[in-house]
Amino acid sequence: MPVGTKAEDFYKIDFKGPGYFWLGAYPLLKVNLNGERFGNESVPYQFDINAMSKQPGYLEAQIWSEETMDHLAQFDTQGCSRLGWPGIYNTEENKAEIQRRLDDGMVQKADTIEELAEKLALPKDRLVETVKRYNQMCKQGVDTDFGKEKFRLYPVEHGPYYGVIMGGRLLATLDGLRINSKMEVIDKDGNPIPHLYAAGNASGGFFWGSYPDRVPSLTCSHAQTFGRLAGQFAAEN
Repeated sequence: MPVGTKAEDFYKIDFKGPGYFWLGAYPLLKVNLNGERFGNESVPYQFDINAMSKQPGYLEAQIWSEETMDHLAQFDTQGCSRLGWPGIYNTEENKAEIQRRLDDGMVQKADTIEELAEKLALPKDRLVETVKRYNQMCKQGVDTDFGKEKFRLYPVEHGPYYGVIMGGRLLATLDGLRINSKMEVIDKDGNPIPHLYAAGNASGGFFWGSYPDRVPSLTCSHAQTFGRLAGQFAAEN
């Protein structure tokens, strides 16, 4: 998200515009617009997005350092955020993406946390205190605030520093056309609409509340399986 932009004024229906920020799926230090850490960054990203939606502006800021980008393997992320998956994301390509985001103004870079706070429009004193406490817990190896694992506690103590404002994005249809077990679209009374079928993310109800990132390829297999069933039932009818 561009710094200073409100989430409700920046609705997008596709991946155009600022688009997807790969490093945002990593469990790095994240704070709300008050400069305060508000949760365990190591939880699956749907939990992070849900927590973000309860924060001011429905947004979060991610903070990291130059050193962080040389230690991404230690975070041991899985699924589509895993380093090297599916062969297009590695350390050097990550740095190239960061540079592109610096060039388009999405990512901010600074020599001090105070300067970074100004560039991200975050409260300076609050962010400095948050980073200081986070670094202390990283050195101790224990996250006494939110319980992030020791191997994912990486300090943000040497510049240059980086930051970006992020919002959420829907990965799957959580509501929409309701279907029955024959993939037939049903009306509001639960009756099938003749000759109308839906499968994959065009059908609502398969995902409830959040898209589970701990099941990689679930949307793809959902579309393939339900699509095949819809075709079979349509052929019979």
